[in-house]
Amino acid sequence: MRLSINLFGSFQASLDEHKPCRFESAKVRALLAYLTAEHTRSHTRENLATLLWSDWPQQSAMRNLRYALADLRKVIGDRDAQPPFLLITRDSLQLNRE
Repeated sequence: MRLSINLFGSFQASLDEHKPCRFESAKVRALLAYLTAEHTRSHTRENLATLLWSDWPQQSAMRNLRYALADLRKVIGDRDAQPPFLLITRDSLQLNRE
């Protein structure tokens, strides 16, 4: 399985170059775009939650990030990809450069 992401012009993501990814929300799309643009380093969950939901209380922002991450993983088929597209730990996220 191959994930293709285009950040130039309008954002586009597709699996195996023919199946467009349909994101549930703009925040999920923004999360993938940010992880792609900043792929050289890992990002703490707290920083991502603050970046995407800056006007929300931290606990709510963290919950929103968990839901967004679950949706992102489903849309891009991360659980079935070998290797996975995302490197996920309890504290951080990063796009897998492989």
